[in-house]
Amino acid sequence: MGFFKNLFSDNNYVISIDRSSWIHISNIITNKFADGREHWFSELILVLESTIKEKQSSIHIVNRKLNRESENTIKAYQLYLYSELMANKKYIPPAEGEEFSDLLFAQVAGKDLENVLNIFKRYHEVANDRSTMLFRFSGDIAMYITESQAPLMESVLIGSTVPFLTIMSRLSIAESFSDYELIKELENSMRTLMQ
Repeated sequence: MGFFKNLFSDNNYVISIDRSSWIHISNIITNKFADGREHWFSELILVLESTIKEKQSSIHIVNRKLNRESENTIKAYQLYLYSELMANKKYIPPAEGEEFSDLLFAQVAGKDLENVLNIFKRYHEVANDRSTMLFRFSGDIAMYITESQAPLMESVLIGSTVPFLTIMSRLSIAESFSDYELIKELENSMRTLMQ
């Protein structure tokens, strides 16, 4: 795949994970990501519907359920978060990191790997500009929900919920690698967000 060569160039990694555990860990992350996508999207629709009622907004929700396209968009974002976390935490020895990432990407993306990778590249190319990446992701989801081009208000509302998806996705990874320090930090961040 080649995306991961840069991520695994350092010999400092947090936990030594036996190769025989890879499929199990990848399965756990894949399943937790799937649950997180469903949960976040359902909550997002509730936020949009609440905004429509409270503010008599002109937001028009066309799609209330995830479809393949929107799921692939969220998968790409979650895999971006995975690659970002792996670059910092190095749960897998650098010499093996690319191979594990290939496995995880294939499992999460399934038969839509090429499409997910194309979306992933769109987010990765603006990785140094967090706000642009967030706006891209939020805009992609807003276009799916509304079926309109450049829905600014919806993008902003969606952007306000993305930290929940981000924390849930990072928690999925930290839990899968038993990184208790990061789990505690992310749980505290989630509590702060929910206040």
